[in-house]
Amino acid sequence: MRKLNPIILLFLISTCTPKVISFYVVDANKISVDSFSFYARDTKELRPQQKELDSLIERSITSELLKKGYKKIGESDIIVSYQITLGTSSTSNVNNQHFNNYQYNRVYYPDYNVTTTNYKEGVLLIEFWNKDEKLLWQGSKTFKVRKSVDTKEMFIEYAKEITSAFKT
Repeated sequence: MRKLNPIILLFLISTCTPKVISFYVVDANKISVDSFSFYARDTKELRPQQKELDSLIERSITSELLKKGYKKIGESDIIVSYQITLGTSSTSNVNNQHFNNYQYNRVYYPDYNVTTTNYKEGVLLIEFWNKDEKLLWQGSKTFKVRKSVDTKEMFIEYAKEITSAFKT
């Protein structure tokens, strides 16, 4: 078995890991922030697991903003919103591609296996709005839902990563 060069392995891991995408809609130097609050979210229709996740994401964002020195108050400089967009995707892989030689017909027919994997993927989006409901900043991170990953922990960690990308 051939070993991978550690530098190549690091490159492969880093390119497969989703990165936080963040951008300022207005000039970052013009944003003056001391306090934050959250848009009221309608959670009446959510299942208990969804309500718990919603609460954990809000706590993660709050924790990061408090670490940065901002205060959580009702009348605030920025209002935070967040959402999870989820969809279904699939990938297909063709393997064992070869041609069978059928003696009598003298025709080569392709013989291969196609495997298709369906999975859920999406985006966690966090936005900061001013009092006039003008978007100031937006951060996001893509994800794939896998059985091997604790989705709840992933969202908590992603909310922290995205929020920590906000700098004023």
